[in-house]
Amino acid sequence: MEWNARDGTHLTHTIDLDEVFKDRVVLHTADSARIYKAKPISGGEPTIIVEVNDRTVSVYMKVSLQLVRADPTDTGRDRSTHFTRAYSKTL
Repeated sequence: MEWNARDGTHLTHTIDLDEVFKDRVVLHTADSARIYKAKPISGGEPTIIVEVNDRTVSVYMKVSLQLVRADPTDTGRDRSTHFTRAYSKTL
């Protein structure tokens, strides 16, 4: 990537997504016990987002999960969207 910082400094940075996501797992902050095992992901595949904010580069994973409700008699599902930072570097 190439961009100019707020002070006009030209910056370049390379992100190796194979290294950032080397474990190949979906990142989230949900309670794993509440994830609906039959169909855990809701609303499409996980998305990788790259953010550049002045001199900081961050990589996030966005995913929507289906969660079982706390009441075992309630068969409904909750949907929970997570933006989890996988990488950050300030140049």
